[in-house]
Amino acid sequence: MSKIPYTGKTPGARQPVRPVSTDPLAPAEES
Repeated sequence: MSKIPYTGKTPGARQPVRPVSTDPLAPAEES
């Protein structure tokens, strides 16, 4: 859920890349 707001922000495009690499299962469970 924390990655959702970051994705909406243009400057925060780099942040969503971290959670995806760190927790590949996190986005799958959240979505």
